[in-house]
Amino acid sequence: MSRSGTTILLFDIDGTLLLSGGAGLRAPNYTFLEQFGATEAFAGLRVTGRTNPLLLRDALARAGLDLKPAPPSVDVSATATANC
Repeated sequence: MSRSGTTILLFDIDGTLLLSGGAGLRAPNYTFLEQFGATEAFAGLRVTGRTNPLLLRDALARAGLDLKPAPPSVDVSATATANC
């Protein structure tokens, strides 16, 4: 924590804000290995100027995984209408 009591966290995988020695890409690669058993899913991907959804899509494709939306857990509109 700084002297002012403010903490700043920077998430910068492409190195535009800070140089981290490649930690920005090691972290998602490690996550993909732990969660999906996929090695180096982000290795070699062009990350500069790209959004997280595009990076995720490309890494999933490289790992042979399909991105599917999660099923809805609760229909909030039906619950709200029933309680009115």
